[in-house]
Amino acid sequence: MKTDDWLEKYFGGEFFSGKLSHLKKIINSLNLDLPSEIITIAGTNGKGQTARLIAEGLYQNNKSYGLWTSPHLDSVTERFVFNHQDISQDKLLSIFNQLFLELKTIQEEKLSYFEFLFLCFLKAIEVEKPDCVILEVGLGGRLDAVNALDAKYFLLTSISRDHQELLGNRLEMILTEKLGILRDEQVFISSLELEYLRRKTKRRMLESEAEWTDLFEFEIIKSCDDFSTRNTVLARHLLENVLNLQRSNLNTDLNSAFRKELMLQSVKVQLFPSHNVDGLRKLVQFFNQELYNNNQLLVVSFSRRSREDLRSMMKILIQYFDIENIMVCRFNHIKAIDDNLLNELMEEFKLDVYDYKSIYESIKNAGKTEAIVTGSNYFLGELLKSFKSSRK
Repeated sequence: MKTDDWLEKYFGGEFFSGKLSHLKKIINSLNLDLPSEIITIAGTNGKGQTARLIAEGLYQNNKSYGLWTSPHLDSVTERFVFNHQDISQDKLLSIFNQLFLELKTIQEEKLSYFEFLFLCFLKAIEVEKPDCVILEVGLGGRLDAVNALDAKYFLLTSISRDHQELLGNRLEMILTEKLGILRDEQVFISSLELEYLRRKTKRRMLESEAEWTDLFEFEIIKSCDDFSTRNTVLARHLLENVLNLQRSNLNTDLNSAFRKELMLQSVKVQLFPSHNVDGLRKLVQFFNQELYNNNQLLVVSFSRRSREDLRSMMKILIQYFDIENIMVCRFNHIKAIDDNLLNELMEEFKLDVYDYKSIYESIKNAGKTEAIVTGSNYFLGELLKSFKSSRK
């Protein structure tokens, strides 16, 4: 049995529990031997790229690391990264079975999908014994599973509106959730663009004994820097100025921005998860910085979002890509955009709707050498499954 099938059998779909007390009790009862060098990264956008850049910097300095990241696109093993390698199916399945038996004797209530996986990551940490642990927050911060651990270092990349049903619809409410990671005597580094949020953070820090560096305040990051550059500077500041490691060759380029790359005959296909309005805006800014051009194909689809958000996302894309180079897809998933809403929107923007199962043929026949795939993480995951099936 594969790991994803095992999870489906015992835990069903993904859901956010929003509880931490029982998870902390379980972690304590497991008597886990974890390293003290724990880095937690929160933010609405940029967490994944920043985490990968830090991992690369540690690797270049001969420091071993374990990276907990999300979401996965193809296999849950992608969430468990040790020294540039995803954990193997067999090793992770063994951890699943071992922990499942242990939990029967100690757990007080049913764990969520995410909580169980995070505990499995901690068990894997015990086996691999890395020098450093990098934790990417999945949702929010205060109630996310990673906050069951006291991180020595806390990085905050950005704040914008996302998951409003859980985090609130005002930026200061979302900031409060992210700052739930804070601990006294912690090293805290932020790269918040809005001065309003930096003022709010400064007030919060008056109540904390954490050592705070605001990269905008010290002009280490400038407003003219594109989002990917900011993530790189944030990662480098931690590595060089806090961890005192040698300067790392961290490049602000596509290698740290996209999640996967495929080849469809002569067409290079790069997958860029960017599922909210601000994330898509920042991705387009990055494309402009990298001198992308309109000879590339854009393939996109969305999760369930408000009509206002979806219209905003389409307007951002149309400002950058020629409309004839845009392919909007429908896909099958419980969190996929409703078909009727998708059709209505694409009629408004005068775009055809493609089926994701046949999109690879459409990409190959479009006469382009490169295709950028973005939007919903669930869409990217379904697209990868379709790609694997087509190669069998």
